[in-house]
Amino acid sequence: AVHRLVDQPRSDSYAHNHHSYFARGRYAVQLERWFACFPRDRFHVLFSEELFQEPQRTLGALAGFLGIGFSSGGSLERSNAATGGALESGVRRELEARYEADDATLEALLGRRLPWRRG
Repeated sequence: AVHRLVDQPRSDSYAHNHHSYFARGRYAVQLERWFACFPRDRFHVLFSEELFQEPQRTLGALAGFLGIGFSSGGSLERSNAATGGALESGVRRELEARYEADDATLEALLGRRLPWRRG
């Protein structure tokens, strides 16, 4: 399905749209495709973990990148946030192992530690 989508950009694939979870977690691969087409300095990558933990700082950095002013002007509380339990330790270990090389590539590409790999 992926090869057809690359060869025929206007095509669609139900299987790819609904069953490509692991491929979608390979962020470096996706960013490298964009970086091959556009200058790297045109991108500002932020992580939802950082946005949720430090919304003022994260949005301020984004506004600085865009060259616009930023004032929260109100609450930056998360709305419509789903609560979920902790990820089972075995599943976490399996995902960490599966994405180890991809995460290392992403860290090198971005020049910073990923939030989910910080202690």
